[in-house]
Amino acid sequence: SYSEGLSKSLIEAVAARRAIVTSDAPGNRDLVTEGKTGWLTPLRDPVALAAALREAIEDPDRRAAFAENAFTEHAQ
Repeated sequence: SYSEGLSKSLIEAVAARRAIVTSDAPGNRDLVTEGKTGWLTPLRDPVALAAALREAIEDPDRRAAFAENAFTEHAQ
C-alpha cells in the first residue's frame, strides 16, 4: 500500500531480526533508515526495488548488519 502507514510486517521483520527492503512510503520511512537499517526504494519504481532486492540477496553481511541495526534501534 502507498498510504498504509507503518506495516505490521515490517515491525515483525525487525523483531525477528530480518533485513527489510521496502518502499519509501509514509510509515515505512519511520522504521527504516536507508543504508543503516534497511533498503528504502522510491514508490512505484520496480527497477529500484529489484536493485535493492538483488543487493540484499547478494550481500549477506550487509543484510545481517541492517537487520541487527534495526533490532537494536527499535527493540524497546
